[in-house]
Amino acid sequence: MTSYERVESELKIMLDIFRQQNDDGFHLKLAHLCQQLTRFVGIRLTLLQHFFSLSQLGSEGKWIDFQIEMSRLEKLKYVRGELSVVPSPMQVLGSTVKNEIICLEMLIDSQLKISSWRYMEAMMALSSCKAALLAWNPPQTVQAKKISWASHVKYPGETNLHLWMRMFHNALIAKATLYFHNSLLPHSMTPSLETKLPPELNYYTRLSQFQKQTSANHVAIVLDTNRLDSVYQGHGYHLPNDASVAKPTGVQAYPAILTIPSEIARQHWPTIVSLLTGKPFEATVNPFQIHDKDTLYIACKIDAHMYLVMMYSTRKPPKETPVVSFLSDFVPTLRNAKHYMQIKIS
Repeated sequence: MTSYERVESELKIMLDIFRQQNDDGFHLKLAHLCQQLTRFVGIRLTLLQHFFSLSQLGSEGKWIDFQIEMSRLEKLKYVRGELSVVPSPMQVLGSTVKNEIICLEMLIDSQLKISSWRYMEAMMALSSCKAALLAWNPPQTVQAKKISWASHVKYPGETNLHLWMRMFHNALIAKATLYFHNSLLPHSMTPSLETKLPPELNYYTRLSQFQKQTSANHVAIVLDTNRLDSVYQGHGYHLPNDASVAKPTGVQAYPAILTIPSEIARQHWPTIVSLLTGKPFEATVNPFQIHDKDTLYIACKIDAHMYLVMMYSTRKPPKETPVVSFLSDFVPTLRNAKHYMQIKIS
């Protein structure tokens, strides 16, 4: 039993005691206060249960369908509506919890848009999320304002949960710079964003180093467009619901959104697609592989719609240990599984 559950249990006992008193109204007022406090603690418990479920997902290390997570947040949206009618004495407490719910909703929504490869929507969601986090718990002192947004250092007055959400936001920025690398690079945004991130979140650099260290012919992120909400139109921003754009089919439905160090020759794509569609990928990090002529193809599902594909010449196949070791660290980090495990409530 958590401390909140104990408080809720004790408040319910006190509520019953006060309701049984017959006096001039003093105990009725205390009963009303206990009722409101019980309601608030129940709301806090609902939020804690959601954070606990995220932590559990992180410990499993699997890729997460954030469409499902958004549907789970519907319960929190109802709770947020309840906080709008919190009585005056509890408005400060209610405002804090409301901000926590709003920021969590925005973070999960940003994650969903990034994982669904919705470029402009993802960029706008990340910007709005940062604004909401700053509005909720802004750095007040000169010392606090000097602390970088990407820093793991907690500034004075910042709660553990706010720091966790700030780090979550940074992790999402890192993920966006990888998935939208080709769209951001012409605007010189990717290098400037990457330099502000810790090394473990500099995904493009890590993939480039992995490609060189294991002598991979290619390392690519491949997008499965079949289950996207919108029609795939390529890199950058496109007008939504453009009727002139046909939905890609066959091999074309699995484009590479990022390839290191260069584009993959067209003749490899039938084999790559057959690897991705041959059998269901596990939600864990375990990769599949296939040989075709002089090439070894290795693939791992990294997101609901994303695959990491590696290609090697079979004349010089990679040692299995470096590949497995890299995937075991890189993929859970990219999925934000490690971050979910670090949830701290204060």
